[in-house]
Amino acid sequence: MSFEAMSGFSPQESSLIQRIAQEVFFKYNLQGFEHSISREDLCHYGVVGLLEARVSYDERSGTPWLAFAALRVRGEMIDHLRKLPMVRLPQAVQSRVKQLKEARRALQTQQIEVDHQHLSTALDWTLDEVREVEALLPRRVAVDDGVDQGGDELPSAVTVTSDGPSPETQALQFELAMLINRCLQRLSAQNRLIVVGRLLEGLKLKELAATLGYTAENIRVRQKKSQEQLKSCIEKHGWPVDALDEIIGEH
Repeated sequence: MSFEAMSGFSPQESSLIQRIAQEVFFKYNLQGFEHSISREDLCHYGVVGLLEARVSYDERSGTPWLAFAALRVRGEMIDHLRKLPMVRLPQAVQSRVKQLKEARRALQTQQIEVDHQHLSTALDWTLDEVREVEALLPRRVAVDDGVDQGGDELPSAVTVTSDGPSPETQALQFELAMLINRCLQRLSAQNRLIVVGRLLEGLKLKELAATLGYTAENIRVRQKKSQEQLKSCIEKHGWPVDALDEIIGEH
C-alpha cells in the first residue's frame, strides 16, 4: 500500500505508520495465538490510529505531532492484536521447541557459536529440522528507524505460537498488558511519552529532556509521579501493585 497516494498523508506520516507496523510485527510476536497478522494489516490499523490522532491532537500541549501520532498508531495496532483467539501447540511440538532452546543454552555456556550446524550436531537433527523448529521460537528482531526494505529474508506474516505458559496464563498476561495501555491513556500526552520512552524504550533522561524541552531532573520527577498513577490505576482494576514491574521487566 502506498500511503503517500492517500489524500492528506505526508511522507513522514506514511513512514511513521510503516515503521511502527514493522516494529510491532516483530516485537509483539505474542505467544498463544493462532491467526497470522501481516504488516499490511497492521498498516491498515495504523491508518485508523493516525486519523484518530488528528482529531484529538492539541498543538498547545507542546508535544510534537509525530510523537503524539506514534502513540495512537501503536495503540490501535495493539488493540487489534488483543482480539486474537488463543491456541496451544501440540505437546510433541512443544517438546522439540524445548529441546532446541536447551541446546542453544548449552552451546552458549560452552562458548560455541550457536548456528544451525552446531545445533544439528548437538540434537542429532537434520538442518531442515533445526530450521523448522527454530521458526516456532518467539523472536524479537531489532528494527531500525527506516521502513521495510522488502528483503526476502523477512516473513510476510507473523504466525504466533505457544512456547511455555498455558493459554490461560498467556491470556492473563496479555490482558494485563492491555490494561496498562489503557491506564497510560489517562496520563497527559507528554507524561505518556516519558513513561513509554523511559520504561519501554530505554531512553535516557537526557535524551527525553532534550526532546521535550525539560531538565533531566524534571523528567525524573514526572516519571516517578506517572508510575505511581499507573500503579494506582492497575490496583483499581484488581491487579497487584507489582504487576507493572513485571511488565517493565520484560522489556
